[in-house]
Amino acid sequence: MSEERTERACGGCTMCCFTHGVENVDNEYKKAESWCKHCDIGRGCRVYQTRPQDCVTFTCMWLRGIGAEEHRPDKTGVVLNSVVIPELPTALVMTGTVSGALESDYATRLAMTYVGRGIPVLREHCGGQRRELWHSERVRITPRVNFSCDFFGIKLVLVPTNSS
Repeated sequence: MSEERTERACGGCTMCCFTHGVENVDNEYKKAESWCKHCDIGRGCRVYQTRPQDCVTFTCMWLRGIGAEEHRPDKTGVVLNSVVIPELPTALVMTGTVSGALESDYATRLAMTYVGRGIPVLREHCGGQRRELWHSERVRITPRVNFSCDFFGIKLVLVPTNSS
């Protein structure tokens, strides 16, 4: 997943404080898709200097310079990350922070671009209602066919590409 990168600052974005589960927030586990009690929404972390290790090590892909300035997670409703899925290449993870964010033109185009490059995309919809793994292994299916199956709580979607 190499692209031209520009280092950035979070600014007013605090979306990862909502999307990610965190170990050891005051000796408790902060669940994913809930606001951290230390988050000043739209401003930042109130305990930044002593924040948990999970928060120290997490850097979203936008913060690492992937995407345009207007694609900051609090503006798109989509937090981008990467994850290793056994027996697949490193995958792009798209976590929706608001209902419908992953159905936006931006999110759909981004997912299709990565899948077209052979990079799987794990889409986690807001509310944990649906997780989809989009991946293409040069599988020949017609665009009219919607092939999917449920695999350990992840909907597997095979996306047709233009590769021959």
